[in-house]
Amino acid sequence: MGSKNTSSEDYKHLQSQSDNMQETLETVQSQIDTLREKIQNEPLKVEIVEKEKTAAKIPTIPEIIKDQLLLISSLIFFVGIVSTHTYYAVFGIKYQFLDLPTFHIIYHGLIILVDAPYLIIPYLLSIVWMVSDNYVNPNRWSIFIKYRSFFTYVLIAILLGCTYPLAQIAGRKQAETDLFENTSTLPKIVYMELADGQKYTLGNGYRLLIVDSTYNIIFKPLEPGDQSTLPNIKRITKGKVNVIETIR
Repeated sequence: MGSKNTSSEDYKHLQSQSDNMQETLETVQSQIDTLREKIQNEPLKVEIVEKEKTAAKIPTIPEIIKDQLLLISSLIFFVGIVSTHTYYAVFGIKYQFLDLPTFHIIYHGLIILVDAPYLIIPYLLSIVWMVSDNYVNPNRWSIFIKYRSFFTYVLIAILLGCTYPLAQIAGRKQAETDLFENTSTLPKIVYMELADGQKYTLGNGYRLLIVDSTYNIIFKPLEPGDQSTLPNIKRITKGKVNVIETIR
């Protein structure tokens, strides 16, 4: 009798545990179903936050050197064009109609510093910019790097603003020097013979203004105190010149 009672109690105990586990599983299943339904009814919202880009792009050394060379070469070319245009305008010749090579403009933009040392000012400004540009980039000045393009445009505007009138003054000064006989640095024509037999000698008093790919341009300088607007200028096609000899 005792053994049968014990077996009956064990069976009831196991049955009770089985019922509890069943209830737990049903509860978990219910929660899973509820969560699944919630996910299906409400779309998942994913918020992507982009990391702020605080670091500006840092120019490389080749880029810096390229910008510097472009700045200084453009400045030299600009000075050459403005001063050359002003120089020939004094003689009544438009620079646009002259077939001058590019190296002539660049050369003139460099040697004009001899007669107009004040033109060194824009060159010095560009050199200061290059030195500062080399200094701040390795030291990672974020403000400078960020606004580097803006600062460059401001510098270019300043350089053009001060270079243009200075180059004009230099070109006009050179022209007024070469315009008069007692100060002219242009070569004197010793002998020139044209295809039609016409000849010019040292006694005629002409000087050679310029030789381009199409013309030889000669002129007779003004005497000191001469109030003439323009000197006597002759434009002769190169094909018509048989011989030309000059001296300084």
